[in-house]
Amino acid sequence: MFRLARSFKLLLALLTGAFAVLAIWASFLIVKSQKQIVTTPRYNYSFDIAQASSEMLRLQVALASRLVPQTGATDDDVALRRDILQSRIKGLLDKMLIGYGPSVAASRQTFEDINVAVETIGAMFEDLDRPEVVGKAIAILKPLNRQLVRLASISHVEGSDAHTREQGHLSDAFTALSAIIVAMILSGISLLCAVFVQSEKAKRTALRDDLTGVSNRLAFRNQLRSKKPYQSQAVVLLDVDHFKNINDTLGHAAGDLLLIAMTGRLVDAAGEAAMLARLGGDEFGILFVGEAAGSEAQSCAEAILGSLRAPLFVDGHSLSVSASMGIAVDERSEWRDETPLMKSADLALYAAKAAGRGCARLFAPEMENGLIRRQRILNGLKMAIARNEFSLAFQPIVSLETRRLEGFEALLRWRHPSFGPVSPAEFIPVAEDSGLIVEIGRWVVEEACRTAAAWPERISISINVSGRQFADPRLCGCIEDALLRHGISAGRLNVELTESILVEQDEDVLAILMRLRKLGVAISLDDFGTGYASLGYLRRFAFDKLKIDQSFVRDSPSDLSSLAIIRAICDLALALGLKIVAEGIETQEQLDQMIAAGCHDGQGYHFDRPLSAEAASERVARDGVVALSAMPAAAMRCPVEQVRQIA
Repeated sequence: MFRLARSFKLLLALLTGAFAVLAIWASFLIVKSQKQIVTTPRYNYSFDIAQASSEMLRLQVALASRLVPQTGATDDDVALRRDILQSRIKGLLDKMLIGYGPSVAASRQTFEDINVAVETIGAMFEDLDRPEVVGKAIAILKPLNRQLVRLASISHVEGSDAHTREQGHLSDAFTALSAIIVAMILSGISLLCAVFVQSEKAKRTALRDDLTGVSNRLAFRNQLRSKKPYQSQAVVLLDVDHFKNINDTLGHAAGDLLLIAMTGRLVDAAGEAAMLARLGGDEFGILFVGEAAGSEAQSCAEAILGSLRAPLFVDGHSLSVSASMGIAVDERSEWRDETPLMKSADLALYAAKAAGRGCARLFAPEMENGLIRRQRILNGLKMAIARNEFSLAFQPIVSLETRRLEGFEALLRWRHPSFGPVSPAEFIPVAEDSGLIVEIGRWVVEEACRTAAAWPERISISINVSGRQFADPRLCGCIEDALLRHGISAGRLNVELTESILVEQDEDVLAILMRLRKLGVAISLDDFGTGYASLGYLRRFAFDKLKIDQSFVRDSPSDLSSLAIIRAICDLALALGLKIVAEGIETQEQLDQMIAAGCHDGQGYHFDRPLSAEAASERVARDGVVALSAMPAAAMRCPVEQVRQIA
């Protein structure tokens, strides 16, 4: 369409140029025609030749009269006729010089012959009384008169032809001008039609997403603004979880294909009554209008979650994709401003992500307060290291066989200047989403190594590393520098990671783990059995320890399934040569079951609470044997409050 519009514009420009040229030509022809009309009385060449022929006849008559005594023609009469004829001939010659009359050599020759003849007759004046001289003079003029008559006829025909040609040229010019004007009008109409069609197409394109073919953000906003007063609306905002990881690992082309495939699922789930739009990146919006908008939006969200349980096949890869959704409903409000509804849906979307992703949340007013608190936490995290607000608590890890202290797990703690102590479960996700966890994680490595440097060589220190930290190219260098700076052997440091990290960043994590393995750092798989467990990970990644999640340990006295899982994990670890650590041991019964199942080490409130650096050093300075009989009864019954750093 753009090419067609350009063609019409070019054609219109050419027609305009041709019109200008023809207009100039027509103007020239009109001026020339008018000039001929003006000059015709002065330069009627055919008339002048006829007059010259008439004068030549009069001269012949005057000569012949000399032979007839009764006429009485005198020499003066003959001389007068001769002079008049010469004047006529001279005038004809002058007109030929300025471009009038037949421009042929014969015409000029005829006029010159007449001049010569007149001069010859002039020389005969003294003998004109003699009949033979008069006869000779007449004989000289007679053939020349025939030539003048012929020239008069030719001049008349040529003048008529010239006028006809000029009128024809003028007619042709006006015909061409008329044709060009018609062509210009038609081209202009065609151009206007092309521009109109292109404009309509541009409007449609401006409201469509080029990649997926669904509506875009502008169309979505326009539809929201077109709401009638007191009409119910509901919006579902959707984000593809961990979409950046797909772009980074498989490439942007695969990411685009995923969005296209995702759009197909969303179209099926939303139905024809809803408006689906891609708002940008991996964010989609679905709009419902009508009395049942709220229930339709929630049903749509459930349908989307169900449809995403099946993998998407993209560029030869089978991808298990989840999505987080926020739902907001506008029940019969009078206003047409879409901002509050979109803001509410955004808050609900954030709540879905905070709840672990892969779910949908309906907006509630308290979500706004949660967003304000989250923003304050984010702002506080940015300054927490500089303000020295972080600290580490150290959870003892004990050998279940000897009851001796094996090491500590470093747990991050934060005291906000306004909120006071903030749970790691609240601030760690904020740090991960914002990327601040990378800087915080470096601080944890440095502080843990600095504290462990004061302990005996046999006491290990465990730190947790998140997926965002594994994306940090300086992670291995940071760990190696901290070990060297504080003089700690690499074997004393134990890095703990969760199964979800392995699923999200398989090859990248493998490369980093191999580098840490070369340094001599021990690797533990934390919360084993609760995530995306695959026995293939135990084969591919060279782990040193498996840590049984505290949920299995807590339920083991009353849940035979949990106890069976613990025993199966221990048998698997024994076959693979891995060490087993049981988390969250709180009672003697749990301890006995873990020992019976074959666990090597344990940690939990049954042994000790998380300790400060000073208390941990005092704990190390003791015998190393956990005196269970000396533990306060209150501590034995203490509920689980351990929140581990996911950093």
